[in-house]
Amino acid sequence: MNDFIVYAMLMGALSSGDATPFWAQANQNGLVPQNCIALAQVQAYKPLELGLSGPNSVGTAAFARPAKAFQWQAGASFAGALDNRPGGLKALPMLDQLYAGIRWKVLGLDAGMMHRSREFLGSDAALGSLSVTEGHVVESNNARSMPGYSLVLEPWAVPFPKGHVHISGLWGDYKPLGHRFMDGALVHRLRGYLRYDIAAGFFVQLGLDHYALWAGSNPEYGTIPVTLGNYFRIATARKGT
Repeated sequence: MNDFIVYAMLMGALSSGDATPFWAQANQNGLVPQNCIALAQVQAYKPLELGLSGPNSVGTAAFARPAKAFQWQAGASFAGALDNRPGGLKALPMLDQLYAGIRWKVLGLDAGMMHRSREFLGSDAALGSLSVTEGHVVESNNARSMPGYSLVLEPWAVPFPKGHVHISGLWGDYKPLGHRFMDGALVHRLRGYLRYDIAAGFFVQLGLDHYALWAGSNPEYGTIPVTLGNYFRIATARKGT
């Protein structure tokens, strides 16, 4: 079944004293300002239709992947907050998400602003988190979504070890929002994993998740230009020039 979902939310009277409580700001993708007294959000999206792949005949672990060979997803989310700043009330309109993506078997391409999957081990979506960073140096659901693109390889079973070995990966580039120490900085991500399924629900995984914040300019440190040479230096964990 292909679902198309429309969702609307309205929250009010969040502010207590001089600032919004921490628990009300946490895990809101940067949409709740420090002195928020009201927040409205509306979103519409069409998600991927996911199924379970595995376990195979020898009992290896199952995992979610698109249920059809070709699928697409898209979504948009807008928010507006009423911020009770010292200078008076101010309305803050915000674009939260605007994205589209396609999947063909285990290959995918996503582009735009979207909430990233919470993949870091310290921020399991099932457990939740009130941490400011969620243990991640770049991505957190306490920060605004970064526009960019991702080329994705979902877990792919290598044929010869009878489906026990899976490889997966991601290549992406993003643009942080807001005022930053390095104006015009970019983010590059390279992820690769090798996974061995020992039995149902039990596997061993080895991987690399490389993030690099690069490029931009600063009055004190000068400019790191956006060039093809610098891009491949950063992608291979070397210093830009």
